[in-house]
Amino acid sequence: MTHIVNKLIKGRRYAYEYKSVYDPKRKRSYERMVRYLGRCDEHGKILEEPKIAIDAVQSSFPVGSLVTFYAAAKQLHVHETIRKVLTCSEREAATILLLALNQATARVPLYRVSEWVRASPLPQWLNINPDELSTRCFEDALTNLCHLTPQKTWENKGLVLQHELTKTWRGSSREPAGVYYDITKQAYYGSHCPYAALGHDERGTSVVIGFGMVVSKEHAHPILCQALPGGQNDSVSVAPTLELLQAQGL
Repeated sequence: MTHIVNKLIKGRRYAYEYKSVYDPKRKRSYERMVRYLGRCDEHGKILEEPKIAIDAVQSSFPVGSLVTFYAAAKQLHVHETIRKVLTCSEREAATILLLALNQATARVPLYRVSEWVRASPLPQWLNINPDELSTRCFEDALTNLCHLTPQKTWENKGLVLQHELTKTWRGSSREPAGVYYDITKQAYYGSHCPYAALGHDERGTSVVIGFGMVVSKEHAHPILCQALPGGQNDSVSVAPTLELLQAQGL
């Protein structure tokens, strides 16, 4: 329980909120101030509330682009679509959305995503406990999107998710179904990725993974992104990608 204490300091009265706290080491209670209430009269009525002053900024987080992309995700029902396609929990869907928002804004490495989320307003926006997030959570989310089955075939729910998200934004767009397609090669330093192979990137010849990206012709809305074998010639992927887009109605 708390109680109000009025103090007379240099001819003026000030009100404070105190509470009684028991100290187990000293085995007795003591009074601890909870907050300053402001200047008051002799009856305890507050005459002037305290003015909040900021002495220093403890931390800051840039939210401009993050707010924009989060608002777009809300408008396109990305969180709900992830849950429907992957048949996962709300927290698992939020984890995948967090990875996407990180890629669209800060682009911090996977082992730092948890730290980035905790410093951001995202836990409040998505109603999640940031202490439950770890690097393993994000790794599991990526595995849920795409993984190699024991039969050595790919289960790629990520492609299904991209297709559903494309249908969502195209449902309210007058943009024609023209697209651009480009491929980039990213150096790979691990040892367990079946897409990694000897190929060419901006540095020359090295072990690389290919990524094919399809965007809409007018506004560059993302339509498809998929991993490709690093040693495969770029032109070889054009026909299968075209067939996949045609099968999706583009």
